[in-house]
Amino acid sequence: MIIGVTGGSGFVGRMLLAKLVERGYDCRALENKSAVPAHPHITPVKGSLSNKESLRAFITPCDVIIHCGGVVAAKSKQTFHTVNTGGTANMLDVLHDLSDAPDAKDDTKDSIKTDTKKNTKAGDRNKRVLFISSLAARQPHLSPYADSKKQAEALFAHDAPYGWDILRPPGIYGPTDANTEPLFDLLDHGLSLKLGPKTARFSMIYIDDLTEAMIAWIAAEQTTQDVYEISDGTDNGYSWDEFSRICCALPSDRKVREIRFPKWFLRFIALNAAFYSLFRADPAFFTLDKIRELSHPDWTADETAFARRFDWTPQIQAEQGLRLTQQWYTQKKHAQ
Repeated sequence: MIIGVTGGSGFVGRMLLAKLVERGYDCRALENKSAVPAHPHITPVKGSLSNKESLRAFITPCDVIIHCGGVVAAKSKQTFHTVNTGGTANMLDVLHDLSDAPDAKDDTKDSIKTDTKKNTKAGDRNKRVLFISSLAARQPHLSPYADSKKQAEALFAHDAPYGWDILRPPGIYGPTDANTEPLFDLLDHGLSLKLGPKTARFSMIYIDDLTEAMIAWIAAEQTTQDVYEISDGTDNGYSWDEFSRICCALPSDRKVREIRFPKWFLRFIALNAAFYSLFRADPAFFTLDKIRELSHPDWTADETAFARRFDWTPQIQAEQGLRLTQQWYTQKKHAQ
């Protein structure tokens, strides 16, 4: 079985590829601007989600596609839709074309083919796709990012000639994630920030649990054409107060103070980040749109349906996951 991974140079894609080759899978990774991990069982394929020719070369030998590719931060709102929605559309167009190609069809007689199509069940399709969307797609009105993910989900048709499922993870964290590094920098300076309302609740998932969920889906060897939420299994997620207390309990050389900034101050920080991003190549991650997402009262997710269907159980909750992540960042800092 050959597994294709988009977004292989990103946080989730890198960690997934490492797990896949560890399990003995042969992988192909779509490689755009940044290099994907080097390994004898990982074949890099130069290209991008905007180039259908490269997508065809990438997808053709694959049995399974894990679609992690996309952007979580962008200089313009249109970029979210160009990459997240448009890139997904290009990939699915190529899958349709490959399914229609003569060598992709069965050699049986037309009458038998017709009967087979009538009796096609979930999982009988030629190739399988797992789209790693986002829990943000549940509230597409909050940001261009959330809307781009929701629109990408809508491209998956139940009568598609490939099998598919969609996974909506909540906040993903773990070693090597650049977006959570500021959290640990602040903890080193004795600060724990509460970024959302007191009544808000949210789910999280540690990167190892997410990659194990994807591998469980691969191992099931069938699809359901459905959308699944996923989390670390904590009932009703976490409040910002609970999350902050977990952070304060992490090992530290100094006493950690808990701070909840008013919304106007968070907006001020976001506007400053947007201004400084004008002079940098990388876009700002903490934006006004991100504040709208953080201010939403309910980002809790229920993993039960996915866990039952694909025989997967989350293993790491926030206390352990944040401790493991802190250890990695500490080791990285000492190595510099």
